[in-house]
Parts: sequence; structure tokens; C-alpha cells
Amino acid sequence: MDGKHQGRGPVRVSSRPHGTAPVGGWRHLAREVVVPAHDELFVLHLAGAADEQRLTTGLGVLGRVIVVGRPEETLPSARTCPGWGDRRQPVLDLMARARLVVISLDTGPGAVREFVEAARTVRPERLVLAVALRRRGYDGFRAEAEAALRVRAVRVRRETGRVWTPPSLPDHREGGKSRDGIRGLISFAGNWEPTFHAVFPTVFRDPLKRALVPVYDRLTAYEDDLPVSRAVALRQRRGEVIHALGLCLVAFAVIRLGFAVWRLIGYDGDLESCGHRLYVIVPAVVVLLCGWSAARLGRRITLRAAPVPRRARASG
Repeated sequence: MDGKHQGRGPVRVSSRPHGTAPVGGWRHLAREVVVPAHDELFVLHLAGAADEQRLTTGLGVLGRVIVVGRPEETLPSARTCPGWGDRRQPVLDLMARARLVVISLDTGPGAVREFVEAARTVRPERLVLAVALRRRGYDGFRAEAEAALRVRAVRVRRETGRVWTPPSLPDHREGGKSRDGIRGLISFAGNWEPTFHAVFPTVFRDPLKRALVPVYDRLTAYEDDLPVSRAVALRQRRGEVIHALGLCLVAFAVIRLGFAVWRLIGYDGDLESCGHRLYVIVPAVVVLLCGWSAARLGRRITLRAAPVPRRARASG
């Protein structure tokens, strides 16, 4: 397979023709699978049938997103074509190499199979489940997944003699849902302890982006303990400095705006005095926007500065 690719945006990989059944329980066995460079940070999103473009966009702060699912012509493509011989192995290889693996849950057998395979291939901190199911559908998925995991644990013990404790899934938490229909995200601690991050409606912020914050924090906390190269460490430091400077600019602008507004409250009708105060307000607003943009840029640089994942040892 050729590891070269073009484009840096989300990449959607076509799976089966629309309406056909999954093969061997897999929803995402693609004829065309993107093969990233060996040193590239990327996110693998095993998408469901729903349009989850907002989720894909949100994941982009961690690296290039490879979406394996139904074709979407609106997304740029960068593809290589493995043979038909083994359509399952390329997805497992991507799981083992991905910085983050996101599996969209549905009630079909494919999602169960993907979760079981991810549990043996992916570090718990690198696995996220996107839940668009209501409570009843989610409980059905959880029952099937935990039954399949118990079967896998028995097989591991029989074949290797090792005792493997499979992960469990948390209770569904009712909240709201994003515009993609996603109702929550499930992340895992290092000991496979799960957390359900419900999506709650907000006025000023995308609820899905808010739910992704603890997912990012859990991943970066794990990566902070990993050895990094000098180049990665420098990028992390650069991002932290830009983020801190941006926050300082925001704080300065807020103080200036607060002082100017307080002075305007005592406005006595003097046009010259009013113009002088507006002269203070406009630059303060510009500084505020610049600081906010710098803080976001620094955060993005810091999130992108991470070591390339090493393959996790399979559980069985």
C-alpha cells in the first residue's frame, strides 16, 4: 500500500454499496482505505449511518480525521486501494496506529464487532464511543457488547492462559443531543473505567464541542506521561506560550472594556468626552478578539503536539 496522500482535511472512505448488508459483522470493510504516513497523527472515525460531519470537524483538532463509512462527496478524498483478499485487516491496522479511535454506535452487529476488536487493539484512553441511540437502543447494544466481550475473555483464557477482564459500559444519561443527533460520548480511563459524557444544550457553545472537552483532557493527560521527541516538546511549549499570551490579552481587554463602560455610565452629554471613550473601546474590542484567536490557536497547537502512538498489545 502506498502511504502517500493528498489533502489534510477529513477523509471519508467508501464502504459497501448503499443498502447492502455488512460482511462478517463489519460495517466498514472498505475497498478503499487511507494509509497514513508512518509518523502521522490521525483520528480514526468508524462512522454510523447518520450524518456526523460536525463530530468529524470537532475531532479535527487532534489530527487528520479518517472517516470509514458511507461515501460523502462533500468531503475531500485521499485513498489507496488494498486488495479484496482481506478487508478486515486494514481497519484493525488503522485502529492500532490511530491517536484516537471513535466508534459511532448503532443497533447493528457491526458496531458490536468493532467495539470488541477495539477493546483488544486500542489503549483505553484512545477509545471513544459516540452514542446517538436512545436509552432502549443503547441498553440493547450494551447487552450484546458485554456478552461478546465475555465470550472473547473465555477464548483468551483458553488459548493463552491469561485472565482478561473485559471493559464494561456505563448507564445511559439523558441530556440533549447535538445537531448530528449524538446524545453522548463514552471515554475510558487507563483501567477501562467508563464515563458517559452527556450532550447538554447550551446557548453560546456547540454542545458537542463541550462534550468533547473531557475526552480531549483524558487523552492529553495520558499522552503527557509518554516520552516525546525534542521537536514535539518544542511545539507543545510554543502552543502553551501562545495560549497564555492570548489569555493575557483577553484579560487586559476585558479590564479596559469594563473601565470604559463604567466611564460611559457617567456620560454627561459631552460629545468630545464620549468620542474619547469610544476611542478606548474600539481598540479594546480588537485586542479582545485577537487574544481570543491567539488562545484558540495556542490550544490547537498544543493538542496537535503529541507523540505518534505505538501499537498496543492485543488482549487476545
